[in-house]
Amino acid sequence: MAEVTTIQVTKETAEYLKVLKEIYRYKTYEDLIRMIVRPLYGYPIDLSRTVPPGYKITRGENQFTILEDGMISRIFITIPPGSRNYVRIWVGIDKETILPRGWTAENPIGLTGEIVGKFFNVFWPVRRGQVVWAEIENRDGANEHTPTILVEFQNKLLPMAVKPEEVGLWRR
Repeated sequence: MAEVTTIQVTKETAEYLKVLKEIYRYKTYEDLIRMIVRPLYGYPIDLSRTVPPGYKITRGENQFTILEDGMISRIFITIPPGSRNYVRIWVGIDKETILPRGWTAENPIGLTGEIVGKFFNVFWPVRRGQVVWAEIENRDGANEHTPTILVEFQNKLLPMAVKPEEVGLWRR
């Protein structure tokens, strides 16, 4: 079981949190607070790294564990001008490569060339605990390179079926 702690809020804030918990139908204050402190529609996962000359950053070195159920909606990649065909990128979830599409062990292609600010739509459902990763290979023997890799995580939509007046938010 996870370690717990106590926080203090005013009675007015506690009442407000109680009403919100009822509106959103959360069972615990923990779930409500997590909903409040995270961005409403999701967050970027930054897998950008500087890769030394002649080195490959592996998925074990460059990964992020998904915190809640949702979806990877798109991936933003920039391979800077001057990196040409020196940098190769792969992005995946757990053991599956999702970018570039068509990747197989027999055909290990990677994104390469100059890519300046391109979004790749993937719409890949993910579950809490899954691992998103990026591998970056620098085939330039003389210079380090820093491609940008931002994975856009989207939360599930929040339930909005309850009207505020049904749980006493608006009182006359």
